[in-house]
Parts: sequence; structure tokens; C-alpha cells
Amino acid sequence: MVEIYLKQLVIQNLDPFYNWLVDDQVTKYSLSLFKRLNNKSSIEKWFVNLLLPNKELILGIFIKNTNELIGYAGICCLNKIGNVGEYFIFIGNKEYWGKGISTDVTKRIIEIGFSKMKLKEITLTVFEQNIAGVKSYLKAGFIETGIIKNARCIDGEFRNKIIMSIMK
Repeated sequence: MVEIYLKQLVIQNLDPFYNWLVDDQVTKYSLSLFKRLNNKSSIEKWFVNLLLPNKELILGIFIKNTNELIGYAGICCLNKIGNVGEYFIFIGNKEYWGKGISTDVTKRIIEIGFSKMKLKEITLTVFEQNIAGVKSYLKAGFIETGIIKNARCIDGEFRNKIIMSIMK
């Protein structure tokens, strides 16, 4: 398995996002916002906002041997009353898809969410067609808790999203 490490993103990590966010295959099941980030200026503005200090957990995913940034992951949408957060992951470098990295990262982020952020529950949503994502989340301990019908139109068809959750 490819060894990775997680660390805070900095402005110098911007360059790979220019290619990732304009690749329809990479962004197919990602934030709908990514569809609107179609030029360097909009991508840079989004990335700078991503780096602003806040309570969310946002970490870059780096390859240990080369220090290459291949994506990012974290916990957002924090609900302080219920101690709940929403997990996200984005691996932009397709060369590293299908290598178990998502499951590894997901387990690490869950641990940070429960131990350091003191969350009681972490949720996520994933498109049904994102089979690799669903498998990865199940391996990391998430369970299916619901469905959002017709969540977004992809390739001319409305797609459902699976709601998943893991409790401390």
C-alpha cells in the first residue's frame, strides 16, 4: 500500500487543484460547487477561502516518499450542540484511486474527529454510483442511515445519495 501522511494545506499547495477541479471525471461525484470552478481565478479564490482559519478540519493528503499532494479530506459542517460533523474526502490525482488510500485517510480522520474534536457522530453523503466510495466508507466503519432521493443531476440523470454515519 502507498504510504501517506496528512497535514494542513498552505497556499503553495494550490497548483494541483487547477488540473483536478477542471477534470469532469475527478469532480463527477464531488461538490456541485466544483462544477462552477472552471478557471484559475475562481479556483484560487475558493482555495484561499479554504485556508482561512475556522473550526473545521481540513488536511492535505500527501504521499510519504515524494511529498506529493494528491487530495484533501476533513470534517466540516460542525454542529456544536450535537457534537456532529460531516466527513469529506477528495482525491484529485487519479493515479492513486483504488489503492486503499481513501479507507486509510477516512480511518485517520475519524480518529481525529472523535479524539481531538470530541465529536460523538460523523456523517457523510455519497452518491450510490460511487461504488468505490461506498465500499471505502463501509470498511472504515460507517453504516448506511438513509437515502436522499434525486440529490443531483449527473450525466443527465437524477442520482440518489446514501447518508452514512459512524458513532463514537
